[in-house]
Amino acid sequence: MIVDSMRKYKQTAFEEGKVEGILEGKAEGILEGKLEGRLEGELEEKLKVARLMLHDQMDISLITKFTGLSESEILKLKNATSH
Repeated sequence: MIVDSMRKYKQTAFEEGKVEGILEGKAEGILEGKLEGRLEGELEEKLKVARLMLHDQMDISLITKFTGLSESEILKLKNATSH
């Protein structure tokens, strides 16, 4: 009887732990997805601003200052948009 109770307790604890682990994994995945999406959105906005500034023929150092993009990133963007 005690052995059966212990087995049931262990099984219940195992199942609860499994469910908890799954829920934690899902929550972590959702947070990572939101963070990744936000970072991608911020990068797209920086690129959009840089394109507009390049279109207005603004100096690359000024674009770097206001967008936070590196000079090489801006030059790649400039080359990509000029073709």
